[in-house]
Amino acid sequence: MHAGWTRYAADLEAAAAFALRTRELLDRLGRYSRAKGLEPSLEGLKALAPESLVSALAMNLPFAPVEKQALLEAPTPAERAELLAALLDLGATPDDASGVALH
Repeated sequence: MHAGWTRYAADLEAAAAFALRTRELLDRLGRYSRAKGLEPSLEGLKALAPESLVSALAMNLPFAPVEKQALLEAPTPAERAELLAALLDLGATPDDASGVALH
């Protein structure tokens, strides 16, 4: 048996190889953080390379286990960033009147 790693080759792409707009992601993080009552260190996050920023947010934000698993399984850094952006947008929406989160 031989392990096939070719489907993960995209993880080795340079940060510039995908269109992650760090400022846009940090803006989404700001909305998400306000909705969840979080206070992330934005200055520290701004210093991270795009791929490191996505990884740090994916690991440290209070997403549901299934959401974290989806981030882990995203085939490319670009798809991981897109999924993270979508999760931040979903989490930034207010909970309904019953107190149940809508995501």
